[in-house]
Amino acid sequence: GKYEQMNEESASQSVLYLRCCAYLVEAYLQGLIERTTHKRKSRNKYSNNMTIDSENEINLQTAVPIIDEAYQVAEILHSTLFPLHQLSTADPPLKTRKQSKQTLSSIFAMCETYWHGHFEDREQFVTQLIPLLLIKCLDVTAQKADIKRLHSIRDALNLLDFEDEE
Repeated sequence: GKYEQMNEESASQSVLYLRCCAYLVEAYLQGLIERTTHKRKSRNKYSNNMTIDSENEINLQTAVPIIDEAYQVAEILHSTLFPLHQLSTADPPLKTRKQSKQTLSSIFAMCETYWHGHFEDREQFVTQLIPLLLIKCLDVTAQKADIKRLHSIRDALNLLDFEDEE
C-alpha cells in the first residue's frame, strides 16, 4: 500500500544520494590526480618519483593525501557495496534495482580511482570491491570492460588475507 510506496521512494532517493556522493568523491580524486600529475611533470619531466604505465595509472613513491571528509565519505560508500549488491539482485521494484546497479557501478569507479591514484590508505577501498568485481566477471552477462576493471586492480589481490575466516 501507501507505506510500501513511501519506503520504495525513500530507498530510491537514498540510492540516488549515494550515487551523487560517489560522483563527487570521484571528481575530487580525479582533480587531485590531474593536479599531482601536472605538478610532478612540470617539476621534472623525467623524475624518478612518478611514472605512468600503459593504463595511465600513476605510480607514486608516496601516497597522495586527501582531505578527511572525502576519505570518510569514500569509506562510507565502500561499506555500502555489499548491501547495494544485495539490493541490486534481490526483489525490490525494478526502478530501485536498476538504480542500485548504477550506484554500484559509480562506487566501483570511485574505489578504482582511489586505488589507481595511490591515495592514502587505498587498500581500504578494495576489500569489498574485489569480491564484487569477481562475482560480476563470473556472471554470464559479464562484459569485457568488467574483466578489464578486475585486471587493472589485480595487484590488490595480494592485500587480501585468504586465511582469515571473516
